[in-house]
Amino acid sequence: MSDGHIGSGRQHWDGSGGNGSALRHYQAMKLEGKEYPLVVKLGTITPSGADVYSYAPDEDDMVEDPLLAQHLSHWGINMMSMEKTEKSMAELQIDLNKGFDFDKITEAGAELQPVHGARHVGLKNMGNTCYVNSILQVLKEVPMLADTYLTPAAAIYQSAPADPTADFPTQMAKLCTGLISDRYAAPPPEGADYAAVAVQPRMFKQLIGRGHAEFSTGRQQDAVEYFQHLLETMTRAEFAAKDRLAGAPGGPTAAQFEFDVEERVACVESGAVKYNVRKENVLPLMVPVDAATNAAALAEFEERRELKRQKTTEGAVAAPSVDEEETVRPVVPFMACLERVAADETVEDFYSSALGRKGLATKRFRFKTFPNVLAVQVRRYYVGEDWTPRKLDVLVPMPEEISLEHLRGQGLQHDETELPEVDEPTAAVNGGGGGGAEGIVEPDAAIVSQLMGMGFSENGSKRAAIATSNSSAEASMEWVFAHMEDADFNDPVPAAAAATPAPPGAPAAVDPESMMMLNSMGFSELHATAALKSCNGDVERAADWLFSHADDLNGAMASINPVVSNASVGAVPGAGTVPGLDGIGRYELFGVVSHMGGNTACGHYVAHVKTDGLWCIFNDRKVAKSAAGPPLELGYLYFYKRKSV
Repeated sequence: MSDGHIGSGRQHWDGSGGNGSALRHYQAMKLEGKEYPLVVKLGTITPSGADVYSYAPDEDDMVEDPLLAQHLSHWGINMMSMEKTEKSMAELQIDLNKGFDFDKITEAGAELQPVHGARHVGLKNMGNTCYVNSILQVLKEVPMLADTYLTPAAAIYQSAPADPTADFPTQMAKLCTGLISDRYAAPPPEGADYAAVAVQPRMFKQLIGRGHAEFSTGRQQDAVEYFQHLLETMTRAEFAAKDRLAGAPGGPTAAQFEFDVEERVACVESGAVKYNVRKENVLPLMVPVDAATNAAALAEFEERRELKRQKTTEGAVAAPSVDEEETVRPVVPFMACLERVAADETVEDFYSSALGRKGLATKRFRFKTFPNVLAVQVRRYYVGEDWTPRKLDVLVPMPEEISLEHLRGQGLQHDETELPEVDEPTAAVNGGGGGGAEGIVEPDAAIVSQLMGMGFSENGSKRAAIATSNSSAEASMEWVFAHMEDADFNDPVPAAAAATPAPPGAPAAVDPESMMMLNSMGFSELHATAALKSCNGDVERAADWLFSHADDLNGAMASINPVVSNASVGAVPGAGTVPGLDGIGRYELFGVVSHMGGNTACGHYVAHVKTDGLWCIFNDRKVAKSAAGPPLELGYLYFYKRKSV
């Protein structure tokens, strides 16, 4: 502004911007004893102001010039007639902060080399199906998937029913053929960043989403929930088609991801304990922001932001935006998240059978078994006080190798006293206030859908609806706020059918079509009949009940109807014969599913997958070698395979 020199600005971190000639001019003039520190970005001049920066070492920041109009008029520039032609520094920084996740995850700006060949085949986005594509690209790396569906693909096709669109083995075999083999592995055209041919899993998507309130729609969905729903659907289909999948090396594919959780509950007053075991297929990690390792930098950043807010409020001329500085994000280590999961949790109003009344208890999580493939979810998404879905703006650097053996459960110890097996007088889901079996209700689908749309899991939404007796979405949301930190918030809801036999007046006969459907899944007529009667003929609930008790259907039937003896009930073929997988709890990362967006109901998903020792990025139909590696600190769902010893 002092001598009229026009030069370019400094180069940005991403290579954009100028080459710094304006700064070099200032430094050259300073050597001659001429202090001309102020510069104006010409394209930002408007009647209300402009971007003014001071190169002076004691400032080196955006500043205000109360005499800006007078200084510019010296060079023939009339502010009142000027129009903005370029983004201001504040706008550029806001764009940078907003695009931080997108650029980092998609590796925008990097020279990505397209790849093709077996296991490097893209998937078309059929409109908000990136959540499907990202999960499938990771799952294809599990060896059992190829053994079960690709190797015997020809036999699966030959044994397919008349309508193959509704046959899971057929659709899964087609998908594995497309992604794992080189049948559709065409090289990209010259100059293109993706192959001309990509797999379009339209039938597969429709089949998996059939009858589901969310996955049957064209809306964006939570990739973690889809992953769990896919495994559940796959288990049912493999059980029903076990004869056609004879080549599968033992057990359902979902067993590769399942692990037993040992939950130790201790009565604080009596010291007595009890151990519960449940199956999981995802390890959820809460992010303790208070454990950030860069707390000092965060505090300094917030102090600078507050100072700039004050300048904006007090200044006569518009001051620089508080968002112009690159955001400092909390950095929370993986071990801090893991320790939070493993830490003892206080449980209030716990009914102690040792005391015969309610009191305080502690709850602790441990692994009873370790799966072949461990899926880890970083819980970045939550619902704010205004019920708006939000995302934690936090970095969680995940290691490429982890060891969890120190979290292996040891079961009841010799110096521990077990709590007596006495039923609590009143049973409820998560303290929902139900009155025993009669208090269990079916969750209202509309309420569950609303809560899921806000970013909560399906199981948590169901628990909220049940706990509030389906009174309203508002009441369910209030319950969520009070219980979302509960250890079992995302656990499957106990089936009402398992708690009580059919109510008086229930029909003695069952629907023949429902019976045929359950029989086709491999269940005997006696078991299917009992399940349908217990569930008032609801075939979906009956199937859920049968699968949840497949390990001991005879015992489950006896608990519903003691008249039926174990001797009179035939065992379910193939049910309960697969032992739980277990091994050393040491893992190495091979897949990362990342999400960009404020909540899981919008935005975009991308997968980074390690194939043959090479990290590749799978962005729908675009497949390329990863230049920077997976975004270890920004992922949403991480997949680890057991490390060879």
